[in-house]
Amino acid sequence: MITLPTIETGLHYRFVKTGIAAFASVLTPAAGGTPFQGHIINTNGTPTAVPITAGATVSFTGTSAIGDYIELHCDGTNWYVNGMSKVAAGLATA
Repeated sequence: MITLPTIETGLHYRFVKTGIAAFASVLTPAAGGTPFQGHIINTNGTPTAVPITAGATVSFTGTSAIGDYIELHCDGTNWYVNGMSKVAAGLATA
């Protein structure tokens, strides 16, 4: 699990799935931090947008593929998320 630092204007992170077999990441804001806002898109022929409304976590699932990504931007108030997976249900939020 990766816990992000306290929000600060200009923070930007991009997490990319690599070929490491044991790779699994769950991203979560710092304790008491602002929840994520935004969307992730899972594809498998037909793109499926998954809105993140005050989501507490964003993660790569066991079916995620090499090159899938989750990107985070902070404006000092919120974490804004976007991500894309080339497989259905490759990214998840809870």
